[in-house]
Amino acid sequence: MSFDLPIKATPDQQKERFVQSLKQALVANKYSQRELCEALGITIGTLTKYLRGAVDPSKVGVAIMRNLARELGFTTNTLLTYFETGEYESSLTIDDVASWIRSEAGHADLPTLLMAMSQSTEKSAPVEHLDDVVDSEPAPVVGNFTDEQAKHFQSIVRGALYKLRANGLSARKAWARIEEVIEGQFEPEESDLIYDLMTGDIVFTGEIMSETSKRLVTRYPTYCPLVESLMKMEELSDYEPLRSVKTWKLAAAL
Repeated sequence: MSFDLPIKATPDQQKERFVQSLKQALVANKYSQRELCEALGITIGTLTKYLRGAVDPSKVGVAIMRNLARELGFTTNTLLTYFETGEYESSLTIDDVASWIRSEAGHADLPTLLMAMSQSTEKSAPVEHLDDVVDSEPAPVVGNFTDEQAKHFQSIVRGALYKLRANGLSARKAWARIEEVIEGQFEPEESDLIYDLMTGDIVFTGEIMSETSKRLVTRYPTYCPLVESLMKMEELSDYEPLRSVKTWKLAAAL
């Protein structure tokens, strides 16, 4: 089930307002990205898509939108009205922003946040342009991956996609081959994340890698199921970099 919003704003405007509402929820509640995910009932990969403006709010599930409205302190209808018209009264105060800076972002974000607060006061709209939302909490136990490790892992699996294309497959056919070998091993949101990971549509951070591995390790205790599947493909049998990240332990040692 999804929301059918009246056409009072362009899709791009609604997406931008959705992004700003998410950022306000982070600041007003002093949440890390992971904490907001838990509050909304979504994964870190889904939140990443939302924050980069890739999802129209009319396509977001009712439960998620209701949870977001709750975190912002008003009704779902008020939130939907904001997406349509760009107007609602923000309850975010300068004290909220100051406290969030101390706990999450650090002094480097102060000028940007103060400017955003000024715009919010003038327009009675959510805090705008909080582009560098930082999650300062440590990554989950599995791997405890750093951004550098995640970047290296992404380069290896993207290399597998490039190799498939070098064998004469189009981008679409290469992905179709990958879908065949991973079928049944991942949840829909996990498959979406794999697509974004391999096509470069997402900046694969240590946080995302840690969060994902923490979820997958309950089903695959020792090895990365994506890498294991790719290694079984005849076209990638001689692609040696995959062996260096076959297990969680190897990936953590990068």
